[in-house]
Amino acid sequence: MMLDSTLGIAPEHRLLLYEPGKSCALFKATSILLGGYRVVHQLSSASGLPDHTVGARVINLGSLHYLEFSIDANGYLQVNRYLSGANAWQSSALASGVVSLQAQYGFDTQSGTPSSTKVIRWSDTMFDADGSGIIGDNGDLRRLIAVRLAIVVRSAERSDQGCNASAPQWMAGSASSGTLALTDISLNHVNDWRCYRYRVLQTEIPLRNLLWTDS
Repeated sequence: MMLDSTLGIAPEHRLLLYEPGKSCALFKATSILLGGYRVVHQLSSASGLPDHTVGARVINLGSLHYLEFSIDANGYLQVNRYLSGANAWQSSALASGVVSLQAQYGFDTQSGTPSSTKVIRWSDTMFDADGSGIIGDNGDLRRLIAVRLAIVVRSAERSDQGCNASAPQWMAGSASSGTLALTDISLNHVNDWRCYRYRVLQTEIPLRNLLWTDS
């Protein structure tokens, strides 16, 4: 495929071919030929060959990244990375002494088209944020604009002050109203959990692509 420029395009990048009035085509760049603005790409089948003409746009979506976070039986925070080129998962340990992960979605539930985007409700699960009667549809995803995360880390040794630790807390949205409040994090799955000390690290991540969207 001939382009005006191949700047920034690399093998394994996903490219979106767009032209008004026609269906978009998504494909993967396999190599960039030297000496010309040409991209060798991969399509699922010959029938999927797009019929786009001169002047169509090619949008570089970059590499495909999937990340999964989990806690193993030994208290290690694990990250699993999907390697699109090898079509395989790669696992590695990030930190030790982690006993709990918490996460919540932040939704903008304002009716109509709001003048400014902001989180109105935090929720453990997806819900009908746009009031369409369908949970998890496109309208709900467009209103998902932030994620709150909390990681609970345990001390390496038992406390010498007795087994009297309180449950760690984080700022979480209530199940009924969605407003933020200090909430206990249950550690009943941890043996002798009251005999250790804990630290909670929490953060709020804005989803910039959704905050900046004009649609």
